Amino acid sequence: MSIKNPTSFHKKSPLRDVSSLKEAAWFNNGALSQIFSLLNKEGQEVRVVGGAVRNHLCDEPVIDVDLATTWHPDALIAQIKNAGLTFIPTGIEHGTLTLMIDELSFEITSLRADVKTDGRHAIVEFGTDWGQDAQRRDFTMNALYVSSDGKLHDPLGTGLQDLEARHVRFIGVPGQRIQEDYLRILRFFRFAASYSDVPYDEGALRACLEHRDGLQQLSAERIAVELIKILTLRNPRDVLICLYQNGFLCSLLGCAPNLLPTLRLIDIEQSLGIAANRVLRLALLTVYHKGDSARIAARLRLSKSQEKTLSVLGDCPVIDSFSGEEKNLQLFKNAHYLLGKDRFRKAFLASWAKSAQSINNERLSELYHLSIDWPCVEFPVGGQDLIDAGISPGPALGAVLKELERIWLVGNMDLTKENLLGGLKTLDLNE
Repeated sequence: MSIKNPTSFHKKSPLRDVSSLKEAAWFNNGALSQIFSLLNKEGQEVRVVGGAVRNHLCDEPVIDVDLATTWHPDALIAQIKNAGLTFIPTGIEHGTLTLMIDELSFEITSLRADVKTDGRHAIVEFGTDWGQDAQRRDFTMNALYVSSDGKLHDPLGTGLQDLEARHVRFIGVPGQRIQEDYLRILRFFRFAASYSDVPYDEGALRACLEHRDGLQQLSAERIAVELIKILTLRNPRDVLICLYQNGFLCSLLGCAPNLLPTLRLIDIEQSLGIAANRVLRLALLTVYHKGDSARIAARLRLSKSQEKTLSVLGDCPVIDSFSGEEKNLQLFKNAHYLLGKDRFRKAFLASWAKSAQSINNERLSELYHLSIDWPCVEFPVGGQDLIDAGISPGPALGAVLKELERIWLVGNMDLTKENLLGGLKTLDLNE
């Protein structure tokens, strides 16, 4: 089986010292301290696990703090209720709940082992063995725990060294981990793009390719969430190329992905120093003509807002026409007015990415930044103004309003309401 492995990587920064965990601001948060006090008693324990530990050591932002505990779910709920705290049973059948303290949320999961899986769901058995809980997780770097004293626990004995080596590796046999939940295929690519600065694990890549068809068992919503997380990465260039070359993108998207303009958009965003627009990246990857936006939105069960961003490609201005000439600057201003500031900027970036213009084009960069502060100008004439001028409501009024707007745009948006209404007599209102 032939697999394509990325060869270009951005060197990641060295790991923080493990001792820094105890002093971290997120770790000394009052709400987290309250959880430690509540659950570290009666021979039971709670520890921070996974992403918060991993991100802290990698000097990445810690956004969510998840915990694992030896408390059985029923006893855990009783402890929380007795303390008068609020929780949401987000996945209680699998031992997971979300505890709310001081407007912060903490996901807490009872230690467990997966007894039976079908690629989407699992039947679990709760226990108190930290090593057994670590074994059922996906990647070695996600099986790191921190106890309330700030001590790092690595039950597998390989999690920290793999994190230090920036090696994203499945726990145990890759194919077995994947068959427990096929979403782990996409999670592998996302984690590899985020944390690796070495070629992707060959055994993991081979297993992902071998079990690729299992992705069809997953819900569209789960796939969309992972795809959009990949597209949210600061530079997902290598992982998108890898997904494309190994045949994942075609099957996930139901179309041949338009990779080149998507990669150009990533480069343009970095050149401009702006945040990644994940849905615009998805639009460039999937939308060839206006009807594609509805199809992709339905396939991935996207929101109405996300579908609206996908459809922006139908509004793309002809970017090659924007130059230093005053006439063409006016075309820019007109497009900015007609589309609105936010939609114009998205359309502008999309058009730039699809054009033959350099990603470092100084004029286009200047125009993009100009659009950020460009004032939102309003057409000065409304329907009531025309009624007051003696034009009866109806189709004719709409036609006159549209013609006046055209004249206003041609006039560099300088004409006032008085100028426009004063010119009504020159229009043929019978047309």
